Amino acid sequence: MFEGTVQAYGNNPEGDMDKILLRSEKREIWLHFPPHTARQVIEAAPLHATVSVQTDRRGPTGPGADHRCELKALKNNSSNTEIILSDISPPAPSAGTEAEVRGNAAHDLEIGTSPGNTFMLSKKQISLPPHMAEELLPLIRRAGNIVVKGKMRDSTQGFVSASGHPVIQATLVQLDSISYKIR
Repeated sequence: MFEGTVQAYGNNPEGDMDKILLRSEKREIWLHFPPHTARQVIEAAPLHATVSVQTDRRGPTGPGADHRCELKALKNNSSNTEIILSDISPPAPSAGTEAEVRGNAAHDLEIGTSPGNTFMLSKKQISLPPHMAEELLPLIRRAGNIVVKGKMRDSTQGFVSASGHPVIQATLVQLDSISYKIR
């Protein structure tokens, strides 16, 4: 059991919140949680709340995993709100809703400086596969008009984007008159 104050939330390269930074008198620690549990974690543990947590020291595994601990359960010490992450089922696979976003690079485009697979266009967060982001983001920066077609994720599934805006998984990106099919 670890007790600390919520200092920040972090996100994965796709822009989904998936970690919480806690500070105690002795240390700071990042705790990873599955992205589909983000809404419940953030509601139970807002910034500056004091919480008690149960963790698994093994942390996440697989490509890109670091040495954080895995969050298993969380209790807000002032509201007594408690969540057990294993009780939150992942959402059923869903294709999402068809969406199209248009914008002008000079007025409607925001590309962050940190590594990631996303950019903002007309207040929508656009997510690209890593291999496509690497190739397309430099071209997107130089484009005039941008059109993105894709699938908008269901906002009721528990995911929270770092931007706070709807997330669209791109299937096609059109830069001026050139179209790029996203696979």
